[in-house]
This record gives sequence, C-alpha cells and structure tokens, in this order.
Amino acid sequence: MNIKFIDFKKVFGEKYFGIAAIVLDDKIMLRYKVIPGKEGKGFYCKPASYKVGDDYIDAFEIDSNFTKSAIDQVIRDHVKPLLDDGIPF
Repeated sequence: MNIKFIDFKKVFGEKYFGIAAIVLDDKIMLRYKVIPGKEGKGFYCKPASYKVGDDYIDAFEIDSNFTKSAIDQVIRDHVKPLLDDGIPF
C-alpha cells in the first residue's frame, strides 16, 4: 500500500479546517475533511461527503481498518505542523 499526501486547502466559513488530498496506490485520489476535535483540541479526518436531504453521506468508504489508520496517520503527519504553526493557507 502506497499513500502520498498531495495538499491541504484551508476552507473558510465552514465547521471544518479544510480538505486534505491523498493518492492511494498511485491510482485513486481521495479527499478528507479535517475537522476540529471537541473543545477545539486536536482534529480528526473524515471522508468528504455530500448532502442528501437533511443528511450527509460519505463520498467513499475504506473497507480496511489498517488502511484507514494508515491514511489518517499520513494526513496527521502533514496537516498537524501546518495547524500548529498557524501558517496562513
């Protein structure tokens, strides 16, 4: 499994920090929302979603907990320094 971080784009006026893009196995580009944790501490990653009626549905689902964890770690490794340093996006 090969996971490459592509970029992080800050989103203003939303409840999430921005969108992180990765490429999985040099074939599939996936985008994840980077969402603040409770009480503004830390963050977590969730697949991008779309709205259907009053509900939001994930645009995709990874069927392996190992792969989910690896993707989450790659995103954290690249996004955390940007958020910690307060670099403008």
